[in-house]
Amino acid sequence: MTCRGFAVFGLLVAACAATEQGVLPPDAAPPDARPDAPIVFDARPDAPVDARPDAPRPDACVPSGPSEVCNGKDDDCNGTVDDGFDVGDSCTAGQGVCRRTGSIVCNGDAGVSQCSVTAGTPGDELCGNDADDDCDGDTDESFEDLGQICTSGMGICERQGLFVCSDDRHELKCSAVPGTPGPVELCGNNLDDDCDGNEDEGFDLLGMGCSVGVGACQRPGLWACNGDRTMLVCNATPGTPGPNELCGNHIDDNCNGQEDEGFDTVGEMCDGPDVDLCNEGTIVCNPDLLGVSCSDTTGNNPDVCNAFDDDCDPITLDGAHDPSNGALCDSTSDTDQCLEGNLSCAGGFMMCSDPGNDNTTNDPQNCGACGIVCTNPHGGVGCASNTCNPSCLQGYQSCDADLNDGCEASRWGASGCWSDDWGVVDGDGDGDSLSATGFEETWAIALVHEASNGIDDLQVRVTLINPVGARFGMRVRCKECPALQPNFKQVEPGEDSSAYVYMGAGDDIGSNDDFYLVVEVYFISNSSRTCSLNDKWQVRIQEDDAESDRACN
Repeated sequence: MTCRGFAVFGLLVAACAATEQGVLPPDAAPPDARPDAPIVFDARPDAPVDARPDAPRPDACVPSGPSEVCNGKDDDCNGTVDDGFDVGDSCTAGQGVCRRTGSIVCNGDAGVSQCSVTAGTPGDELCGNDADDDCDGDTDESFEDLGQICTSGMGICERQGLFVCSDDRHELKCSAVPGTPGPVELCGNNLDDDCDGNEDEGFDLLGMGCSVGVGACQRPGLWACNGDRTMLVCNATPGTPGPNELCGNHIDDNCNGQEDEGFDTVGEMCDGPDVDLCNEGTIVCNPDLLGVSCSDTTGNNPDVCNAFDDDCDPITLDGAHDPSNGALCDSTSDTDQCLEGNLSCAGGFMMCSDPGNDNTTNDPQNCGACGIVCTNPHGGVGCASNTCNPSCLQGYQSCDADLNDGCEASRWGASGCWSDDWGVVDGDGDGDSLSATGFEETWAIALVHEASNGIDDLQVRVTLINPVGARFGMRVRCKECPALQPNFKQVEPGEDSSAYVYMGAGDDIGSNDDFYLVVEVYFISNSSRTCSLNDKWQVRIQEDDAESDRACN
């Protein structure tokens, strides 16, 4: 507040000066005697002051609230700023090493006072520094044993010292250094030689009973320390082993830790010297106890047909030793009396293998009568109307007027170059010829000869004549094996038919023009199961100049 103008009274000037500081002196007289006199200010220097007693003072303090707050102001107009808040007094925050010192200040808009500093950050409590490092009000707590007597090591390694702070002051340690453990724990000295907290460990059996040796050699004693106290030994001496282990006495006679070894089979079932496999005895000790034998003295048990394993051999069939096994027999189901089967054991009974579904009219094994067997080396067998009825493979026939032995005759023959020499035929003679016959395939050669030194070409006709019921083909080549010409002439007439080819060579005047023919007769088919051994093919080579051919030049 600023006072302007001049006061009428001198006292007003002093009061104005005091109110410029916001405080009215307690002994100052009011400018107006009236309590409600207003204070009138005039901007003019010579303006008069209102002298009414009730005129208000223009610089009077107005309270801002019901009580004083800490804000640097005299809120309750009692003449004291921030009274009751001790602003400016010394204060502290925290304890121990965290304690900080400051002064009381107002806390901004909150209207309260506070210390101007905050407590420091606690750390770990350290050993022996007489400080409250963790700021909890206690000094060197957890280190109460500092300076007390302590020991390090165990057994003979134990040494005495005092508790001291560790290098980093976070814990206590004993100042003593343990001694060096012995290399091993010693027997029976009641000391912890290896400094592990145990005395004489590993020697718990010291003084207790023991034995040495086994079986008949076992002797009793006590466990004792050896000479250098490093181990326990039994102070007994074993006995002497016997020369042999004996059978069945339940004693370890040879002192090797086993009783009656070598006689483990004693008491087991066994089979004697017979040929069956039945265990009809037991293994027993010999009288001298040095060996064993089987008590079985029974005879052989043959396996007869009874559905039991008489000889105790699972491989042997039931009835294998039965005297009737394999004997010839006849079925009771057929009408013949032929022994067509054999007796064999089945289900404990002897059974006949004769199926009983045939008789001498249709049985290839007894065709027409008992004992007449139909055979066939080249096909199937059969019996019809009391007669063998074979089926022949292609190229085979029955040509001996006996169907009982099947298809015995073969139309097949050896393959490859010639195996027969049919001789010589004149190729320029007057109708000269030769012929050959055969039942099966063949290869043959024939020499076509130049009979004269004339100028006539050598010319022959080669004819194949097939038999009844079989068909062959013919290939004719020039020259002799193995230098056969690759080309050939071929015919394949039907059964009971013929066909021919011409073969020839030109005449080389003044030289021998002989040449060889190679004739291959090969089988094609047969339509008849039976034949006569005279049903043969025929090849005829005949001089014939009806057709000129020089295939053999």
